[in-house]
Amino acid sequence: MLDFNRPARVIITCFETLAPYLASEVEGLGYTVERTMPRGVELYASLLDCLRLNLRLRLASQIHFSLDYFTARDEQELYQTLRMLPWEQVFIPGARLHISSFVKLDRAVNTLFVNQKVKDAVVDRLRAMTGRRPDSGPEPEEACLHLHWYGDQAEIFINTSGGTLAHHGYRRLPGKAPMLETLAVAMLLAGQWDLKQPLLVPFCGSGTLAIEAQWLATNRFPGMNRAQYGFMFILGYQEEVYRDEMDKLISEIDDSKAVRIVASDNDEQMVDFARQNAQRAGVDRLIQFEVADFSASSIPDNGPGHVYLNPPYGERLGDEEELRTLYASIGQWLKAAVPGWKAHLLTSSPGLIGPMKLKADAKQHFKHARFDTWLYHYSLRHPDEIPPLDLKA
Repeated sequence: MLDFNRPARVIITCFETLAPYLASEVEGLGYTVERTMPRGVELYASLLDCLRLNLRLRLASQIHFSLDYFTARDEQELYQTLRMLPWEQVFIPGARLHISSFVKLDRAVNTLFVNQKVKDAVVDRLRAMTGRRPDSGPEPEEACLHLHWYGDQAEIFINTSGGTLAHHGYRRLPGKAPMLETLAVAMLLAGQWDLKQPLLVPFCGSGTLAIEAQWLATNRFPGMNRAQYGFMFILGYQEEVYRDEMDKLISEIDDSKAVRIVASDNDEQMVDFARQNAQRAGVDRLIQFEVADFSASSIPDNGPGHVYLNPPYGERLGDEEELRTLYASIGQWLKAAVPGWKAHLLTSSPGLIGPMKLKADAKQHFKHARFDTWLYHYSLRHPDEIPPLDLKA
């Protein structure tokens, strides 16, 4: 049985470009990040800490807890070392086994074959010690292991999350080109929104950004929308500890801190999807959804605030030229409709930015699915703040 209070090396993974925001999130929860990597962070923490982090992290994908670090020069040495580990003391009997891996060796290697060798080692040990052979499956649901094998050094981790944490559980109607929940959170943090100013979200799609914003404002965490994690299948797991942590999450919700959020889209079906997703997220009453073109969106009267835009990018030849008119209209609307506000626009087509005729304060690179995208930040000045034209120049 594993000691849930013993610290070990923990790797928390995330999507590319999100690691700096994940590091800030982990430190905000009271932990020390030892190292930030391109797709994750490293820290030292216990399995009890992993339980808590699984419930609260918004930007993570999976949380891996290290069991052993060893030398493995080939697949046979890998098998023999893993075969000696006391797996009967790690997972509850009958838990379905799932293996994943990252393998980078000097020679060509089949990752599926490596996964099979790891599974064989665990299964052979359990069969010898308990007389039972566990089932295995293609999905990370119960007893989940992850191997990191680089050169002749290998490390075996428990995936304490199971399935990815990046799906926050409310979006069963994703619609067209849905925004990743983790990207929505990163965009809100990158825009330095203070969780109090009103938000306007044109092109809202299935509602992800508006929902994540209200979750942040009202202190809701993704763990509330999920019922199963990998840590639940580790020997030593205590259901009452998990229940206590869930009760804490629920007690921390504060709807009195809800901000004014208007989310609009000109596609009626997408707005309906957004409303249903918000209902599953528990914030449908806290977001004003509208079927409207961006230029007809209601402007919260308690501004200034922030506008977040995720307009079409243009994926096919000719699309970008057609979209230049749309982006020009967005620029005109922003200047006229929300002076004094901050605007943040995500696009994979930097060539569309020029027609907006706005000078960006900054831009940041994000990966969105298979796209390289950039989040442009704008400070929209009031007309009386714009210097007069110098006719003598």
